[in-house]
Amino acid sequence: MRLPNDPSKLFGHYDVIDALERELAEELAKVHNPVCFDSPEVYMERLRVDIPRLGEPRTKKTGEGAFPAGGEAFSRRCSPDTPIPGYSFTLEIPFDGDGRVFEHTPSHWFPSGRQEGRIEDGFISAEFYVLKSKPETVAARVTEERREIEKRIGQWLDKAVADFEGWNARLGELVEGAIAARRREIVEDGEVRRAINEATAKA
Repeated sequence: MRLPNDPSKLFGHYDVIDALERELAEELAKVHNPVCFDSPEVYMERLRVDIPRLGEPRTKKTGEGAFPAGGEAFSRRCSPDTPIPGYSFTLEIPFDGDGRVFEHTPSHWFPSGRQEGRIEDGFISAEFYVLKSKPETVAARVTEERREIEKRIGQWLDKAVADFEGWNARLGELVEGAIAARRREIVEDGEVRRAINEATAKA
């Protein structure tokens, strides 16, 4: 069973590996001569996934406002939905590599804990807020929230990376098998056409 797609969450967009397999099939379907395929290495280069490497995270304060009390409802003696003054932040984590890895829903995943966020050009970002309190408490909460987000992203990234390491490892065998299968299709289709032409010519 696969996790439902959710574009608002990292690792919740779609099955990237399935999309890559379809891309290969569509590319090979364009070839109609059994000797006109590119070399397997050419297809492999297009389809190999450059696994991202995370850089140093940075946190930016992005605004002030009123936010749901949430987990602090009991200590603040209110309901979880009660708006409380606070501060909003954005955690940005730069990366090198293929950003589609952060869109991929892993084949093995956690039942909860997916992080909402966006995949920008060269970094991922996640927003969070901290309710107004004593300065040292606010600072501690910012650190705590940041660590929790980084932990969730790291856990899911490990699962996604495992899928892409497997994909890259079997890519050569997959491409060669797909080319051979498509070549057989072309040859068989040519034989069928010749048989039809011969049959109709005799008629």
